[in-house]
Amino acid sequence: MAPTPASLRYRLVVPPHAALSFDPAVLGVGERAKGRAIGDVTFVTTVHGPGGGAEELGRVTGGTLERDRWGSVRYDLSRWSGKEIELELRTEATP
Repeated sequence: MAPTPASLRYRLVVPPHAALSFDPAVLGVGERAKGRAIGDVTFVTTVHGPGGGAEELGRVTGGTLERDRWGSVRYDLSRWSGKEIELELRTEATP
């Protein structure tokens, strides 16, 4: 679980044939809370590589997820096999 906005970073050495799989969800998509629609959240996954460069692997917008259901995301990390990276999982609010 992570509030919006948030950024979680993990430093790791990528094993051979690695992939990142996770299931994002937004509870109460389309409902209103405190006068604001909830579910306007984007999940962003970024790899910060050994050379200092960053590559965004993908984005999933909360509005595209079915209400109170888990989505399914998978990213191939094999091109970073044997390298130390920083994996960033970020949530962003849509204004």
